[in-house]
Amino acid sequence: MNNKDIPLLSRIFYIMQDIRSLQHRSDFHDEQLYSTTKRLTGMPGGGGMPHGFDSIIGELEEVNHEYGEKIAEYVEELKKAEKILNGIEEPKMQIFVRALYVDQLAQAEVMRELEMTEYQFAKARKCVEEAETMKKVQWPDPFK
Repeated sequence: MNNKDIPLLSRIFYIMQDIRSLQHRSDFHDEQLYSTTKRLTGMPGGGGMPHGFDSIIGELEEVNHEYGEKIAEYVEELKKAEKILNGIEEPKMQIFVRALYVDQLAQAEVMRELEMTEYQFAKARKCVEEAETMKKVQWPDPFK
């Protein structure tokens, strides 16, 4: 694979997966805090904080901080990816590259969305991977 833009485009997908994971962790901690608050407000006579409450708040703050950093990284990488994708002149090739390398869709799904045969898909993928950069990629001539 010669195209130096492919790794950058592929990173977008994995950053999105990290963000999803952090969001799930944040949701889990939010639920724990809600449950703890529910128990605290229902307790007669107070009794103080239950053991572990401070650690839950600390974990949630850490997850939310990491989440914010990952979102910022995602935005920066997405800007770079959009610049690369906008450099592709052929709209159908832009869609092909986005679907295959950014969204990481399966070959069958890309073929279905773009109404391509296996031969056309293989030819388009070869054009992308053999080009030096995405800007130099051209949609393959169907008659060659």
